[in-house]
Amino acid sequence: MEAEQLGKNGNPESGASGIGGVLSQETIQALWYWGSTAVLGLLLYYPVTRLVWVMRVRRFERKTGQKSTEEDRQRHLRQARFISILIVMLFAFLYTRTLISPP
Repeated sequence: MEAEQLGKNGNPESGASGIGGVLSQETIQALWYWGSTAVLGLLLYYPVTRLVWVMRVRRFERKTGQKSTEEDRQRHLRQARFISILIVMLFAFLYTRTLISPP
């Protein structure tokens, strides 16, 4: 009776129920690793973009000695978005790599 409830290898975990029966442990770890990296990058994108944008606008205003126009601010925002993508994805990758060993 008890043997009927066990999976193929005699382990309750290796039965048909659950995701472990479909995906290997390596695949689950890889999905967790890259998923964690992507989520961390997405969560950090907006605040880092705003921080880089403010720093660029203030530097521009200090350098030129005049207040920036709306066109200048939009140009700096586009540049800040590009820079933020690079910074955030690099940080998320390195942070996740130290926190979770890659597969």
